[in-house]
Amino acid sequence: MPIIDMHAHLTPECFRRGVQSGGLWNGMTSSVGELGNPGDSWIVVQRMQEMDSLGIDVQVVSSMCAFYRFEDDLSTAIAIAQDCNNEVAQMTR
Repeated sequence: MPIIDMHAHLTPECFRRGVQSGGLWNGMTSSVGELGNPGDSWIVVQRMQEMDSLGIDVQVVSSMCAFYRFEDDLSTAIAIAQDCNNEVAQMTR
């Protein structure tokens, strides 16, 4: 039976690039996004190596909850969701 990690998060690279040097990304600053958590910034190869070392076959990956921007205006929330979803989708290609 495969081992599935149902709770795997990431901090999107598009956010990381956008907030470098104090910048903004869709109105968000570096104060969110857990930039100090190295596990949230793994590239696909690192993530796969960690999964292999733990015996995990599949991860269900999503951005961390700070990127679910319920309090933002709709167009901003949609832009953030699209960028995050596109980045997760790119991981599967």
